[in-house]
Amino acid sequence: MRVICCADDTLVTARGRTYGEAARLSTVVTSLVEERIHLLGKDRPFWGRLPIPIKAKYLGLLLDGRWNFRTQIAQLAPKLAGTAAALGRLLPNVGGPGSVCRRLYTGIIRSMALYGAPVWVEALTARLKPFLRRPQRVIAVRAIRGYRTVSWTAASLLAGDPPWELQAEVLAEVYRYRAAMQARGERPSAEDLERIRAAGRVALIRKRTDDLEAPVPAQ
Repeated sequence: MRVICCADDTLVTARGRTYGEAARLSTVVTSLVEERIHLLGKDRPFWGRLPIPIKAKYLGLLLDGRWNFRTQIAQLAPKLAGTAAALGRLLPNVGGPGSVCRRLYTGIIRSMALYGAPVWVEALTARLKPFLRRPQRVIAVRAIRGYRTVSWTAASLLAGDPPWELQAEVLAEVYRYRAAMQARGERPSAEDLERIRAAGRVALIRKRTDDLEAPVPAQ
């Protein structure tokens, strides 16, 4: 636990092996800081009665006090849409780069979208999925030389680019396996990681097939 003070700002940090442990430590140190401020003669307490907004950016991920990464996903969407639109202008339907270049551009947007996916994938609710699907549709339509009337389902299928939320789950599964091995003091081999990726891809195809068998209108 650390307390960093600068002018009238006080930063409390706590680190734990799990989120629960870090939350408990931060609660303890926050209470100690509050008590010390009261002893210094502050007239009114301001912690414990008002919610304390917590928001920080670490390694490109935006964290908030609820640990749900909704802000991260919501703020990522406009950036993805802007980049997808910019790259899309370089990919006209008639002429322009070939399929290899179009797949490369698709991969750029996908990499941006899935950065840190093992961390925030659990927060990806049905309400947040459209934030990923909109930019995926934009770049997928360009990849297949389609038009804006093409649905997300058709564009992503023809582009050979499964839903990004499903790809995020595969990345998360590999990360969890690697973390579990390292926690036991073991180092996963390349064959083990490839086996986990292959199993994840099989699960992805199964979920994608189920979605296609029960399509949602206007997607």
